[in-house]
Amino acid sequence: MATVVRVFVVDNCPVFCAGIQFILQDTPDLQFCGSVVSWGRLVAQDWEAPPDVILWTADTAGNCALPEAVFAWKQEQKGKRLLVVLPDNDEICLRQLTDQGADGCILKNAAPQNFILAVRAVSIGENWFSRRLLQESLQMAAEPAIRRVVSPADLTIPSPNYEGLGSGRGQ
Repeated sequence: MATVVRVFVVDNCPVFCAGIQFILQDTPDLQFCGSVVSWGRLVAQDWEAPPDVILWTADTAGNCALPEAVFAWKQEQKGKRLLVVLPDNDEICLRQLTDQGADGCILKNAAPQNFILAVRAVSIGENWFSRRLLQESLQMAAEPAIRRVVSPADLTIPSPNYEGLGSGRGQ
């Protein structure tokens, strides 16, 4: 029999938690094993049977303690995988969270199938990032560089300068 991956959700929106539970109920290799509304409650959780993957919605609004909390939790929970759900594309938060040990990031409004793929990937030790999240991060990072490198003068096509060129008739 295949191993069932236990998934625990940390999110303060009951509708999102119910949606994840609904998605997982028809997925035989993934099992919803509960939810809490905050990171603090996750840390205080007394596990009878600990989950394999934590699906955590990061509240990125001005919360610079998130990466340190992720690092501390990953150190304490050896072997447990953390998939961070971001409410929007936050390149700095994405980078900091992954630097501190998050196993993947997905946007909260991703398609249900992407959540299944992401949980499966991180549960077997792979890092997983939603394509749209990476594309938007790369695009956002490239846009300022393009504005710095290309000036209006760079966009003008110089007219050929024929001065100093002879007619080619043996001058």
